[in-house]
Amino acid sequence: MAYTRILLSGSYHDGPANEGLSIGSRSRPRFRYDRFFEQVRRLLRSRRIRTVVIDHRADFSPGGFAAVESIRAELVRLAAAGKKLVFCCEECDVLTLYLASACPTRVIHPSGELRVLGIARRFLFFRRLLDRFGTRMTILRRGQYKSAADGFRRDSLDPANREQYEAFYGGAHHRLLQVIAEGLGKTDEDLGVLLEGHVLPAEQAVSHGWMTRAATVHEVVRDLEKEHKEKYRATKVHGRVGRRGRRVAVLFLDGAICDGESRRDPVLGRCVGDRSLVREIRGLADDKRTKAVVLRVSSPGGSALASESIRRELLHLHEKKPIVVSMGNVAGSGGYWVATEADRVFAEPSTLTGSIGVIMILPELETTLKRQGITSDVVRTGRFADLGSPFRRMSRDEHELLDRRVEQVYEDFLERAAVARKLSREAIENVAGGRVWSGVDAVSVGLVDELGGLPEALEWLRSHLQSRRLALRFHPQVKPSIIERVLAKRLSAAAGIHGPSAAATGAGFAAGAAAGSPPPAGGLAAGGPAVAEAVLALRGRPLAIVPEHLTGTGLLER
Repeated sequence: MAYTRILLSGSYHDGPANEGLSIGSRSRPRFRYDRFFEQVRRLLRSRRIRTVVIDHRADFSPGGFAAVESIRAELVRLAAAGKKLVFCCEECDVLTLYLASACPTRVIHPSGELRVLGIARRFLFFRRLLDRFGTRMTILRRGQYKSAADGFRRDSLDPANREQYEAFYGGAHHRLLQVIAEGLGKTDEDLGVLLEGHVLPAEQAVSHGWMTRAATVHEVVRDLEKEHKEKYRATKVHGRVGRRGRRVAVLFLDGAICDGESRRDPVLGRCVGDRSLVREIRGLADDKRTKAVVLRVSSPGGSALASESIRRELLHLHEKKPIVVSMGNVAGSGGYWVATEADRVFAEPSTLTGSIGVIMILPELETTLKRQGITSDVVRTGRFADLGSPFRRMSRDEHELLDRRVEQVYEDFLERAAVARKLSREAIENVAGGRVWSGVDAVSVGLVDELGGLPEALEWLRSHLQSRRLALRFHPQVKPSIIERVLAKRLSAAAGIHGPSAAATGAGFAAGAAAGSPPPAGGLAAGGPAVAEAVLALRGRPLAIVPEHLTGTGLLER
């Protein structure tokens, strides 16, 4: 018999992306859910591999609760198929314990510790810093919960924003603890002791029944090879699952939505460009072998214009083939906008979705520049020729003109959502206003059809197509250049990543920090000029983006 390893390391990404070469962001590995999903499917069919070692590294950053729900569901599926799961971790927090609870054998590093202290999310605010430099930010928005620019306009959480996030994190916290208790046979009192601040060293974590052994992953592997005579067997991934059955494309929209080509943005982080994705959608529409599409959305939104371009292309695709949406960590605002063209919408219990609202941000730098001895003047041929200029204060007429534009985009958003969800205008307004919802709550208010992940979406589609099997192909199919492959290999070695880990990261080093991983902006180290250029490019553009993503001010502490 044989064993294999599943590596949980680096920042979480749902799938492939074409962002071009970005050497500076290749210093840490990525975890890709599409490769993990394929690996699990190959393990389910393997008769030779009996034991699966889940190697959870301290640098694993899932970026959200839905990601760990998706991963745990696959571990449960492996256990149900008779695989022996051995979960190894260096440290153990609440999300790590949630994953470990799916495994009968749980191993913690001898020098590690168990700390289940709850979940905290800290928000940063920059209004006073901007005031110090004389920078003004004009914020136009629709929806009292639309707080994407609160870091610029406030110095603390407003009541509406606090309300929605207390509900979201409170619900996720409750679901995590409930699953942990059921998986490990613990009571609420047992978990309550840990939540009161008790940090358990490895030996106590074992003696209290949270873990089954204190050892390193290398010691676990050595025991499998020497005592149990199991040999290591790698599981290769190829970007597809199954050869027989009707072909289904799984198209990943993973990152903020921007105009133009996919790239990394200094402010928005990992971006999916509407032109890049539209090309993929058109290719799938024209491909006669592809019978249906699953759109896997893990996006906080972004440009309203780009979101509408993608939605319209999905509309044309939908005229030819069925579409099912599977939501990942976040599918809010523009991410929800593009999900309105689907036969069925699935979300994980802790997916962050909704956020039906619009915001426009216009920086004013006139005072800031004057303090540095810089002035400006303009020649224009029309009254509004320099509308939205950051070099002067906006007039009342200009403010009203842009505010009407924001109102128009919001009205379009409400209409799209109401038609897609078959809800009245009043009903959709009651759940809009920029408010974010968990997957559980989104089902109850009618924004999502059903709870479930990618497997449930595929099962629904298999039944809809009346097919015994499905042959999956993952998109976009990004083939890195030889330069990218060489750099990825060398940087992997420099970072100390070898064997299965280096193979799993591959050319994915180009993406850097995940959109949605704290801090989601992730690109502020790109330099002042790049950030300034990106901020100015956003001025006067209607944005459909979830709260706190824009400024990268949400820091997850656990």
